[in-house]
Amino acid sequence: MSDYDQLAYKLRKALGVWLLPFTSENIGTWTPSVKGTTIAGTFTYTNQSGHYTRLGNLVFAFGTVSISAIAVAPTGNLRIAGLPFTPDTLGEGKAGTTHINDWNGLTLGAGYTSIGGWVVNATTEIAITESGSNIQDAFLPAAGLVLVGGNAEITFTATYKVL
Repeated sequence: MSDYDQLAYKLRKALGVWLLPFTSENIGTWTPSVKGTTIAGTFTYTNQSGHYTRLGNLVFAFGTVSISAIAVAPTGNLRIAGLPFTPDTLGEGKAGTTHINDWNGLTLGAGYTSIGGWVVNATTEIAITESGSNIQDAFLPAAGLVLVGGNAEITFTATYKVL
């Protein structure tokens, strides 16, 4: 059993759904991408990898995007796109949670020290936010995507509900 399958098994057992069978319908891969909300931008990716586990109406998605070149700069706010399933519509425009595990090549605004995000209702996108101590969180501007040492990378997880 692969490391990913072992993790999926542990999630299923912890959630009390360990008796559900593993099928191609509830474990799979997907291809994440990065985009701006106004102009999507055009990128050269060195890595676009994603895995997911779907347990009933819950999706656990894991992904990494690595960018080595920006041909057309994105504008608006930065998002991760291409989630494997469209989420349900929940309150405040947030259909699920996201954790940014590791990142580089992003410039945060003054006073901001970390990034996070959430799954956007009825889209296959993750809104990326920046936050800091004693400062209101905000969407991360797409202009904050820069190449540090010729690379930008975001590794993340998302948990969300589908219909």
